[in-house]
Amino acid sequence: MAGFSGKGGSEGGRNQKFDIKAYHGAKSWAGHVSKALALAYPDFTVTMQDRPEAISAAAKLSGLPRNLSFKPHDFFSPQTLHGADAYFLRHILHNWPQAEAVSILSALVPALKPGARVLVSEFLMPGAAQRGRSLLDDKLIRQIDLQMMDVYNSKERTAEDFAALFRMAGEKLRFVAKYQLPGDQESCIFEAVYDDDDGAP
Repeated sequence: MAGFSGKGGSEGGRNQKFDIKAYHGAKSWAGHVSKALALAYPDFTVTMQDRPEAISAAAKLSGLPRNLSFKPHDFFSPQTLHGADAYFLRHILHNWPQAEAVSILSALVPALKPGARVLVSEFLMPGAAQRGRSLLDDKLIRQIDLQMMDVYNSKERTAEDFAALFRMAGEKLRFVAKYQLPGDQESCIFEAVYDDDDGAP
């Protein structure tokens, strides 16, 4: 997340002082990721959204920063937090087939302001001819892919798959980049930007 954060600078060609007001974390480790994000970037406003039971557990964490709040939310429902600079979804879409994944992203669109970013953190599925750092890495990611298919009728996705999901979710939601530690298929963030030149949703 360092590429999206800072204190008023413009690292990476981006204005770095913005709030992450919406965080969807299915089972989100009871809020630990949201807490870490809020602590790392105190200039941000971070709102964790999840099922009521997950919100209840997260709100009981010790040492919660003031810039972190909690709000129950069903990610298939229209997003109620409007005008955030970024919406971060972590390990959610791989649990859902294409139609449902598009519905989750589409539910964000009415809340997006021009220039808002949608950040999706997921495994990166290599293409058929691509290989990871080792045979073991290749075996692991493909086993997880089969597990998603077996349990959820879903799959791990390639960068092209994520670009297609964003495109299907809204014609103004434009996939711009993926960020990944070299060779690490477990640490990838896919970024889309909402382009709305005329101000209409």
